[in-house]
Amino acid sequence: MIVFWDTVVMAEAVKLAVEHVGPMGQYLEKPEYANVGLYTHEAGKFWYGDIGLSSVRGLKEVAKAMKETVYVIPEMGISDDRPLHQQALTEVTP
Repeated sequence: MIVFWDTVVMAEAVKLAVEHVGPMGQYLEKPEYANVGLYTHEAGKFWYGDIGLSSVRGLKEVAKAMKETVYVIPEMGISDDRPLHQQALTEVTP
């Protein structure tokens, strides 16, 4: 099954993540979550990098602005056939 996400929603999600979480691809010395992506059902996977403790709070702002649950998913994982939201390390609700 091929799924296409709304590119306008994805672009807005990227802007929110950069504002509240940090730049795409950021590397942190001691992250709360290392090498992860952000995913929602509407935007798809829209951001990747390391998330620090202060950025975890920013995830709530992203979820509130998007009015959607944001899932923190492993960026590089082993072969996992489960849907992305089921692979989430954590989820943040609006």
